[in-house]
Formats: sequence, C-alpha cells, structure tokens
Amino acid sequence: METVPPLDPRHTDHEIYEKIFNLSLDLIGVAGHDGIFKKINKCFHQTLGYSRETLLSKSFLDFVHPDDKAATVLEMEQLRRGRPTINFENRYVCSDGSYKWLEWNCVPFGSDRIITVARDITLKKMNRENFLETIIDNIPDMIFVKEAKDLRFVRFNKAGEDLLGYASTDLLGKNDYDFFPAEQAEFFIAKDRAVMTGKTMVEIAEEPIATKHRGERILHTKKIPLFNPDGSPKYLVGISEDITEKKHAEGVKQKLYEEKVGREEAERSLQTRDEFISIASHELKSPVSSLKLRAQMFKRRVDAGAADAYAPEKVDQLLELTIKQSDKIDRLVNDMLDVARIRTGVLSMERSRFNLHTLVTDVLMRLSGDFSAAGCEYEFDSTCVDVYGDWDYLRLEQVTINLLTNALRYGNGSRIKVRLSTGPRSVELSVHDQGIGIDKEQLDKVFERFERAVDRSEVSGLGLGLYISRQIVEAHDGKIWAESEAGKGTSFFVNLPVLCVQAEPRAES
Repeated sequence: METVPPLDPRHTDHEIYEKIFNLSLDLIGVAGHDGIFKKINKCFHQTLGYSRETLLSKSFLDFVHPDDKAATVLEMEQLRRGRPTINFENRYVCSDGSYKWLEWNCVPFGSDRIITVARDITLKKMNRENFLETIIDNIPDMIFVKEAKDLRFVRFNKAGEDLLGYASTDLLGKNDYDFFPAEQAEFFIAKDRAVMTGKTMVEIAEEPIATKHRGERILHTKKIPLFNPDGSPKYLVGISEDITEKKHAEGVKQKLYEEKVGREEAERSLQTRDEFISIASHELKSPVSSLKLRAQMFKRRVDAGAADAYAPEKVDQLLELTIKQSDKIDRLVNDMLDVARIRTGVLSMERSRFNLHTLVTDVLMRLSGDFSAAGCEYEFDSTCVDVYGDWDYLRLEQVTINLLTNALRYGNGSRIKVRLSTGPRSVELSVHDQGIGIDKEQLDKVFERFERAVDRSEVSGLGLGLYISRQIVEAHDGKIWAESEAGKGTSFFVNLPVLCVQAEPRAES
C-alpha cells in the first residue's frame, strides 16, 4: 500500500495544490480547446487504466463511447463559448475495452483552457439500471424498444416474452417481419414510422397480434420516440396492454345488454299487441253492438206486426245508422291494416297529379254533417286556387280527414280554421282548433301508436290516426308536426313538396 508523506510546513502553496491534485479521488484534468488534456491527476489514468502519456497524447473524444460522442461535442461547444458543464454524463472506454460512466463538472479557464473534474459513477449507474431493469421486467404490460434505423428489437421485458412466446435472445436484433404475417408486420412498421416522423406519441386503441402459443391477442399500444442530442431519432419505445379478455368481457356484456333490450322490446311488443287487441275489440264492439241493437228492435217490430214497422222514415233511420256504423268499422279496419303495412314496410303509394286545393275542399264538404253534429263551424282560407303535386290522393285525403276529425274530437265545439298556404317549392296545410290543447311534453307522443292527448276513457278511437298520417306524409317526403299549449288549442301542420302553384287569394267557409 502506497503511503503519503506528511506535508512539510515549509512547502509552497503550489506544492500544496499539487499534493491535493494528485490525492483527489476524482479525475481532475486541464484540457485545451483542441480536446487534448495538458495535465491529469493520478486518479485519471488509474481509473481508466491507461498510461499518463497515452491520455495526454490523444483527444479525449478518442476515449468516448460512440453513442455519447455527439452529446460530448455539444458540451465542448458550450465550454468554448464560456458556459460551464454541470453533471454531464458519458462513457469512457478503458484500456481493457470496458466502459466506465463518468459524471463531469467543467469550467472554462482563461482563453484556451478548461478545468475538468469527473467522478466514476459506474457502480451507481449499474445499480440504477439494475433497479430499472427489475421494475421493467415486473411490469405486467409488454415493453419493447426498437432502434430507429431498421426498427429492430433491442429490448424486451419478461411480459413481452411471455405474451409473444419467444425468449429475448430470439427477438433481439430482429424486426416484425421475422415473427408476424407480412400484412400485420407492415401495419406495425407503418405505425412505427408515423411515430418517428411525427415525433409524438401514437396510440393504437386496438391491434390484433399473432402469438406463438396463445393465438391471436388484442393489444392496446402506445409508442413514443426517443432522440439523440442532435434531434435525430434513436429509439422507439412501445408499451402494450393485452386487452383480449377485457374485449371478450365487453362483448359478453354487450350481448347480455342486447338480449335484455330484446326481451324488453319483446315484452313491450306483447304489451302493445294486447293493448291493441283490447282497444280494437272495444272500438269494433261499439258500432257492431249499435247495429245489432237496432236490427233486433226492427225485428221485434216486424215480428209483432207493427203497422209502422216498414215506414219509410224508420227504414231510412236504420239504413243511415247502418251506413254510419259500417263506415266507422271500415275506418277502424283500414287503420289496423295500415299499421300492419307500416310495420312490414309495404304501405303502398299510388301517385297521380292532382290539385290539393280541390281535395281539401271536397273533404270539408263531405264532413259538413260531422261539423253540424258537433255544433262546430269551420273556416277555410287558401292563398292559392291550384296547387299541384304527384301525390297519393286517397292517402292525403286520409291525412286531411284524420286532422279534421281530430280537431272535431278535441276542439270542444270551437271554430276550426283550415288554411292552405304555399311557398316557392312547398305547400302547407294547417288545421287549428281552440280546444283543450296538448302539454308540450306530449306533443311528439301524439304521433306514436295508440297515443292520445287525453285519457282513453274520455275519447273513443284506436289512437292510430296521427301515427298513420305521419307515415303517409313522410312517405311523400313531407313533414308533419303540432304546436299547442294546454287549454289554448292545437295546430297541426303538414308541409309537402309541390310541382306548381297558381297563387290567387281565395277564401271559403
């Protein structure tokens, strides 16, 4: 063991500094701006294993690890500009070919020299790297590193080996084409290139991957680039989570949800069917019962030999009631048939060219008896005499009748206003009553099957008229909607595309 002689009090300051210089456990040196050391201490050449002469005869860059040279050159440039280097790390090659990690603190001295102090941190780096290696290998997600140039694998953690079914020794130095089908490998490589080009993280929510023993798996992957000090790409780091089981669980959950929705829909359909049958039975029973009762009364009078049994006024009353109730039955049956056609998508349209103004006028005349019976007046206002389109006459007649009978049913005997107005490419039919009105929350529902604005016990009918009307109007590429306020009446609007219009003010009542 080398002994250090005690300092003589008579030594000069220079001699004292020299003693400190050579006794230091850190690597101390003085270098020129050309990168060649002018002076080094004993620890310097002892740590690296070279002779003093060798270290003083070459540029320090000759001893720097190739991967660290670019960063070291940048630090030298900063020193030449008068800026110090603090805690800069790089690797120096030793005489036996190994490398040691050095941590540098350097300051410019004078115009052409640099004072350097370095500390051997190899053991600390190894401990740190071992610690990080332990963490990475115990992370349950696959972590891999590729070098930027050829995208070959340079690192795989244990989770990656287990997932792919390959040992690291089988993976390192190879790329995706060595393990995966060409199409899949091209997908991975394309994503890698996008990461390098964009210089930002790329997230792949779902990507299938073929494994050696576990079949196809689904991964959620994030890829990020790492760069050299000069900004060029160095590595690509990927983190992949195996979400196969999660996706399967989500699929099962979705299937169960769909089955639940299907069951609920089936239950609603059954409930709707039962409700429909109940309503239809009730509505059909009413006119049939009326006809049956009147027929029984007529038969009893005939059987009793009543003198006025065949009186013309009695026969007319019976025939009028028969026609009226038959018409009601006919409408109910047609509504039920229309609903069935709508559900199967075969609600047919027989289009022809006709005047909508004429249709509305004819319907109002046919329903004049219904208006009188309800003690209700109507007002018809039109901005045109002729408004033509290619429509289904009977279907639009059905819509018009539905809107008017709806106004009679809910208008409480109020005056009903019917208006026909035109725009450049459309015509609008509106029916306004001043009856009970509809809550805003119920406006959209009145166009659904079996829906009414009031309780079923208050008004008869299947509750299908507005539902069928909407289907008819939409089949004509038109729109139907309602505007209302509870207690202040309701307005229904139908807007249809037209072929031509002859605008001429005209009003009828």
